[in-house]
Amino acid sequence: MLKNFFYSLFLIVFLFSYPSLKIAQADGFVISLYFDKNTAILSFDKNSTQNIVVDKNISPSIQEFVVNETSGNYILKYDDGNSSEIASVEFNAEDGPFKLTTPYFSLAKNLKISEKSSEKEILSADLSTFSTCNGNGICEVEKRETAQNCIGDCGNKQNVYSEQTKKILFESDGKIIDPETKEIVLQDPLFFKVVPSSQKNPQTKKKFSVFAPIAFFLLLFLLIYIVYKKRKKFNR
Repeated sequence: MLKNFFYSLFLIVFLFSYPSLKIAQADGFVISLYFDKNTAILSFDKNSTQNIVVDKNISPSIQEFVVNETSGNYILKYDDGNSSEIASVEFNAEDGPFKLTTPYFSLAKNLKISEKSSEKEILSADLSTFSTCNGNGICEVEKRETAQNCIGDCGNKQNVYSEQTKKILFESDGKIIDPETKEIVLQDPLFFKVVPSSQKNPQTKKKFSVFAPIAFFLLLFLLIYIVYKKRKKFNR
């Protein structure tokens, strides 16, 4: 509970105190459930092709999810695969098939649903295939990490970027836009255009490689001309 409190506190402080980082709202997890009121059993909806999906057409607010308190007979928890809770929510089951929508958490590796009264776990799911954030402290856009889905790696005031991400930021003037949604997914206003020599424009190298032999022959011609003029003057 203490870890969850500090994680929630971090999210709230981050969202309110860092307006210079413009990000879009996160995608959402949609969980398909089924409740049989005759047996009082909650299960995943067997008629659904996928029990859990990530929907890009919905944008549940992480801020509201963290701040708003809920109550219900069941508790849904997300954890990072190391038994550290990321977020949780209480809810009540609806009769028959129903869907539960929550914000998308890129660090979530497991989903667990338990009864509130007995704390007995009744449902679980592996979310590893949905994870886009490895939590290694390095912002890696090439691995689909952004300030939108990987706050821990890409949502700091002074991010540590991978070489590929540095290259993308340089080429896009410090602003990366999702080609599909056209929304800003990563923006670093303090990013300086310092590019390693290995990342310099190859076109520049190509131009130098073309002009080098021309310059050489011009210098050679000039040298021959100077020698010729001197010999001609000497022979006189």
